[in-house]
Order: sequence, then C-alpha cells, then structure tokens
Amino acid sequence: MEHSEQQLVKNVPLDGETILAKRSIRFGQQTMNCWDLIHHNKFVGSSPSDPTLADIACSTDNDDFYAHFSGWRGDAPTFYETLQRITFTD
Repeated sequence: MEHSEQQLVKNVPLDGETILAKRSIRFGQQTMNCWDLIHHNKFVGSSPSDPTLADIACSTDNDDFYAHFSGWRGDAPTFYETLQRITFTD
C-alpha cells in the first residue's frame, strides 16, 4: 500500500489552495520552489484571511528539504533572504 504522500504530485501544493505567487530560488544544486498560499477549508473558511499575513510553503526539486513561513507579509523578504543564505557542506 502506498503512503498518501507518495500519491501527491511533486512540488505542487495540495488542491483547495489559491496560489497568490510562486517563487523559485537556487538552493545548492537544486531549485527550491515556494508558493504564497491561501488555504480554503469548508468548515473554517479561508486562511490567512488578513492580507497583511502570508503563508508560504517551499520544497526542493527532489523533496528532500522543506521550508515554511507563516507571519507578517512584510517579513516574507527576510524569509527568502534567509533561504538564499543557507550554505551546504560535504
């Protein structure tokens, strides 16, 4: 029996989400794709509902590294800068 995460398309947010923006950055030898999302839940509504808040989900091409940001939209550039400063060691 396959695990549910194996049934997902790689690097694509789940259904039921609105993608406000997509950003790709170099991450070592890979690309990291990030999506600025609004999640839709039929029971509790959409989130974030405040446009000053952001929810950003990121993953690398081969799904071996994930990053997530949830907070003030004005702090999102610092989140991206932090991702770009990550260094890799052997």
